[in-house]
Amino acid sequence: EEAKKLGLPIFAITQTNPDHDDFDEKNLHKTGALCSIIEAIKTTDGTLKVIIQGLIRAKLKTILPHDKFFTCEIDIAIEQKVTTENSEVLGLIKACIDNFTKYAQYNKRITAEVVSSLSKVQSPQEILYMIATYVTAPVKKKQQILDEDNIEKKFFKLLEMLKTEIEIGGAEERINRSIQEKFTKHQKEIYLNEQLKNLQPKFYKLEMRF
Repeated sequence: EEAKKLGLPIFAITQTNPDHDDFDEKNLHKTGALCSIIEAIKTTDGTLKVIIQGLIRAKLKTILPHDKFFTCEIDIAIEQKVTTENSEVLGLIKACIDNFTKYAQYNKRITAEVVSSLSKVQSPQEILYMIATYVTAPVKKKQQILDEDNIEKKFFKLLEMLKTEIEIGGAEERINRSIQEKFTKHQKEIYLNEQLKNLQPKFYKLEMRF
């Protein structure tokens, strides 16, 4: 709330154990992101919901004591540059974009506009973090990408994550299709049995007449 009032950025980091509610420096990852606050809303139960936008990757140095809120010292992480000569990284970027397009078939949050906007992003880091934001993967896996300094290894981890999620999405789709087919078949059998039951009295009446 104080950062929003003063127009200051905040440093966002994740916990090593999300089930641990109390603040403990030992329970914090060291790598996070310096973020600007887009919107802060306090709900009726007193919970503060904040929409933030990542600006740059940073690493936690020291948490400083304060009466009302936490402050800290951070080191800005210098991102590795990618040149046109780095064919391995360029190949990984293309593979990630292609697989993200496939993954969009299984994730309803990813609209056609999101996939289209990705082609307009120039920075390799922006491409990487944008894709990672939409992938429904464990926080632990995403944190590994954030922790990694080597850009080639970062994209390789992202590609692995995408392929895993595509496999899961494909398996879920096959299971749902199989269940639907069995359900449809069962419904047809029930309908046919009901029709036969309705026809039997008619046949009986016809036999009696003869």
